[in-house]
Amino acid sequence: MSDLVRVRIGDVDKNVGRSFAEANELDVLDEPTHNPDGSLRATTRANGRPRKQKTSVAAAAAKKKAAVTESAPDEKGSDQ
Repeated sequence: MSDLVRVRIGDVDKNVGRSFAEANELDVLDEPTHNPDGSLRATTRANGRPRKQKTSVAAAAAKKKAAVTESAPDEKGSDQ
């Protein structure tokens, strides 16, 4: 198993290898790299909250347009 450490890069906390942290002169945090169930801790913001996925304006607009198009009623009336 690789030797992982928790580091802060900007405002993000993440797991990296110890040799990578030393080579790039990163500040190693005194925090565990694994959750209590043994799984690796995910990348989080410095305050411990999960990171949000980055979405472009075009992707958000396309998603919104798809949702509106799917929920729009048909042009055909139901009284015919």
